Amino acid sequence: MEQSQDILSESARFDLLEFLSKDKAPLFAFDFDGTLAAIIDEPNSVFMAPSAYKKLDELARRSKVVVLTGRSISDVRPRLPNSISVVVGSHGFEGHSRVSGENLEGAFNSTRKWLEALSVVTQRYRRNRLWIEDKKYSLSIHYREVKSSPQFTSLIAEIRSLAPEARFVLGKRVINLVPNGLPNKLDALHDLMRTLSRGRAFFIGDDVTDEVVFLDKSPDIFSVKVGFDSPLSASYYLHKQEDIECLLDFFLAAVDHN
Repeated sequence: MEQSQDILSESARFDLLEFLSKDKAPLFAFDFDGTLAAIIDEPNSVFMAPSAYKKLDELARRSKVVVLTGRSISDVRPRLPNSISVVVGSHGFEGHSRVSGENLEGAFNSTRKWLEALSVVTQRYRRNRLWIEDKKYSLSIHYREVKSSPQFTSLIAEIRSLAPEARFVLGKRVINLVPNGLPNKLDALHDLMRTLSRGRAFFIGDDVTDEVVFLDKSPDIFSVKVGFDSPLSASYYLHKQEDIECLLDFFLAAVDHN
């Protein structure tokens, strides 16, 4: 894997500006947790910094901006400016144009069964600071145990025995459980490019949940990861989450110039 570059470096900014200036403006797609907003222990208390919120709002009023998140749409929508008209939730399938109400009902029923089965597991691992976040169509199992510990190995084995079988989306100190057979974030990004008539897209995310997009090396997708110390496959990185405001400033200047 090639060494990724700091997106705010001079050479990387030139690459990005060149991408932004080609033909029709691209779609701007952002992850939420760890990207637009800092990660904290209490997910319900996560909000964007006011200055970043204002800049994202300005960008969304001038160009097409979407959010792709692991949260449910109803959860993340109040945390975003009203100028963002398109949000895809639940790791890529909630809000996807080809996902039906029946698909969502099936996903909801699966998460109810998992919650019931995991209630015993939660009690067993409570001393390891484990808790379950119900995202309606998916679940997030938050933990503070190191991945090399016997407890973590045992936890994974118990989760793998769930029925119906779940798709694992591993993140930072979290295991996301998503129903099998539904679109992921890359599927959602391609779907949005099609429905919004954008031939190219910029995407930024921070976690293993975004790796499916980072792995796509198509010239039509320009991806950036938040954090430089992870082994993810994006060609560019943003040093830390707080730097999202510098990137938004860059986009605003580029949009104004074009």
